[in-house]
Amino acid sequence: MIGPNVIDLTQRVKPRRNEAHNEILARITDLFNGIGGVLCDVDGTLAHGIEPLHKEFWLGALVGVARASLGKHFDGVMLEIKLNVIRAQLQAHLDQVFSHGGFVMGMAHEILAQAEALPDGNPSIEELDQLVGKYRIPLIEQAIDEGRVELMVDTVPMFEYLRSTFHARIGIYTNSDIVTGSTICRRLFGQEAFDRLIRGTADKPRRLFGSDVPRDKRKPHPFGWGLLAQNMQRDPRVCAIMEDRPNVMQEAFDAFPFRFGVLVVAPDHLRSVHAYETKLQHVRHSLEGWEGQPIILVRNLARLRMLLQRKFPPAGPAAMEPAATEPTSDSTVVS
Repeated sequence: MIGPNVIDLTQRVKPRRNEAHNEILARITDLFNGIGGVLCDVDGTLAHGIEPLHKEFWLGALVGVARASLGKHFDGVMLEIKLNVIRAQLQAHLDQVFSHGGFVMGMAHEILAQAEALPDGNPSIEELDQLVGKYRIPLIEQAIDEGRVELMVDTVPMFEYLRSTFHARIGIYTNSDIVTGSTICRRLFGQEAFDRLIRGTADKPRRLFGSDVPRDKRKPHPFGWGLLAQNMQRDPRVCAIMEDRPNVMQEAFDAFPFRFGVLVVAPDHLRSVHAYETKLQHVRHSLEGWEGQPIILVRNLARLRMLLQRKFPPAGPAAMEPAATEPTSDSTVVS
């Protein structure tokens, strides 16, 4: 049975006069009352369709770099033959990295070097990484424009509501590198909404990418959650985290005293109904006997916002929240 500290909103809505429904409403409103910040994952939580496309973005960008370099010396059939060999080697390397972990650019640099497909000037691994990032941007934007990557239902309205009603700060944390993460967020939210709801300041950004965190401390390691809370100038005890992976949420709870979590198991256009229900049952199983910090289990944010608005009506358009008055507690210090 699902743990006593899990509020499951993936079930069908009960009538308003139902006692269990009223208890759920009371528990949720109590958790959100006085909320100071919400720290959100992106891939699989706020946006869907990203994860299976990461390899496609990397492969397309690396082959694009090789094509630009080799295209100065070859064309036609000979160019395509050389690119097919490089593509196969890169595909095998990316399959290994995404299955077992590792560093993309080290071996990618070696593959291109051996094929004499590096850009002019024999760039270093770091320089090649920056160039490949530029090639990935249009591939990511195209995937979003084609609807292969989508924002979760009600994300922006929910963030607007949290900002205007609770003066809560919104932060995002993704293991995606800064090129992928910032492109996805800017394109999905729109630049104006992203700046207004999430961006923060230059010295205290409210978005954290994989490239901002030491490689050995990226998720599921909890380091980034504490760092983001510091940047948001919010004590974890008045913050919630929003994730799609129970183990990542567990790690964050073990390290920091976050008030509660919102665990998102959302349907998307890449997953069949059967596959989705199987995943939902797997998540529920992982929460059996859960007695840690409270977790709200949701399909999307729409129903959660609807329930909150019964107790806390919308306060109008979101304004800039007042400066945080509480000091950043010792619990937000990360090492």
